[in-house]
Amino acid sequence: MTVRWLDIDHFLFEEYKAVTSSLGIYRILFAAYLLIYLPLHLWVSTLPHSFFNPPVGLTLFFTSFPGPWFFLLFNTLAIIAAVFLLFGYRTRVASISFALLLLIGDYWAYSFGKIDHDIPLIFIPLVMQWAGWGNGYSMDAKRAVVGSGIEKATAAWPLALVAVMVGMAMMTAALPKASSGWLDPHSHAVRAHMLYNVFVTGRANWFAEHLLRIKSGVLWEFFDYTTVAIEAAFLVTVVRRQAFRVVSALACFFHLGIALTMEIAFVGNIIAYAAVADWSAFESQAGSVLRVWNRLLDGLSAPRILAFGALVAFIDLRFGNPLQLPQEWDPVGVVLCGLSAVVAAIFLFRCVFGWFRRPRGAVCSV
Repeated sequence: MTVRWLDIDHFLFEEYKAVTSSLGIYRILFAAYLLIYLPLHLWVSTLPHSFFNPPVGLTLFFTSFPGPWFFLLFNTLAIIAAVFLLFGYRTRVASISFALLLLIGDYWAYSFGKIDHDIPLIFIPLVMQWAGWGNGYSMDAKRAVVGSGIEKATAAWPLALVAVMVGMAMMTAALPKASSGWLDPHSHAVRAHMLYNVFVTGRANWFAEHLLRIKSGVLWEFFDYTTVAIEAAFLVTVVRRQAFRVVSALACFFHLGIALTMEIAFVGNIIAYAAVADWSAFESQAGSVLRVWNRLLDGLSAPRILAFGALVAFIDLRFGNPLQLPQEWDPVGVVLCGLSAVVAAIFLFRCVFGWFRRPRGAVCSV
């Protein structure tokens, strides 16, 4: 029993321990993606009021869809919160505020029955604000420890919690597949999804058309089995951070394949996997960029950040986010999936080719 509790303690307080700089870099990447992702749900107010049939909670306060002003205000506040998070100013308040604002927006968007894959963008800031991701490369850190040379502590349990939540979410995808024929050697589930995607949904592209020309049952069964295996492996490996990182890296290639063939970019999942990466491994390669970032933080103040956030919100809501291209598919999402695969390849390369040169007990970084 003693060993069991020691193992739990190690998992909660040691296994996912991260340095301040790694969490700070991850916060910057997370907030930068949010600014690509926003604005959201502006379409809700354009629907006929006859469509209004939300869950009970909304009917307590609304009898029809709110006007455009509601979603303009929601997006303005969300963009400002994302800018605050980017620069690490009042990080805890910004993290909680953004999560609650996105939850409110999703409450309306999901009232029609379709649920998207942006749930990680809600629970990650809620959890990570306890990890200390505002203590590195942030205005909060500069205000708190100017001249002291002392880094604030980080907490490991929020990262462990993120890993468990990701593992449970992926297992809910793996179990239905395993029980509905994906592991049947006589069915090709991935091929069936691709055929539906091309001929029914209309997402035909060069990658899908050429892949569908392959008639090998062995290959298609390989896709079926590896899909279920990767999704299930998250929860199985969650007790060991390094094993969880390897599964996350393999999943990046899985998501890149989906993005290229089905034009569905699960960037929210990739953002969640990135929470457990060791981003401090890139400090030496990106040292000059990070030094520029620190100098930028030195010249910022609360009014300047607020003004910048308001400017970004005005541009996005008045003219549209220039990073959200008007194509039917998501080219930015595909690019981000590709970049994640590059990072994953670097990580796996370092693991495989550096294994025998690494001292006993050491682990791969990134």
